[in-house]
Amino acid sequence: MWLRLGKEGSEMSSEISIFRYEMITTSVCGIERYGLILKEDGKDDVVIEDITVDRRMIEVVIALFNREQLSPLHLADALEDILP
Repeated sequence: MWLRLGKEGSEMSSEISIFRYEMITTSVCGIERYGLILKEDGKDDVVIEDITVDRRMIEVVIALFNREQLSPLHLADALEDILP
């Protein structure tokens, strides 16, 4: 992607990373547990299992992370802040 900035003819290249968070489900002793997977083009997936048993909560969190394009650098802090 090319961005044109400043005067005519001055261009600089810029990469835009798009982070995608998705819900994952595991079952332990018949109890559904929810986590997330972080996908970023060209990088290994990051999987965090067993965050919560509250499906609605993880759906809201993932929607927020996707909408705001939460950087992986802030993922651990953001999860810590939202958990009871």
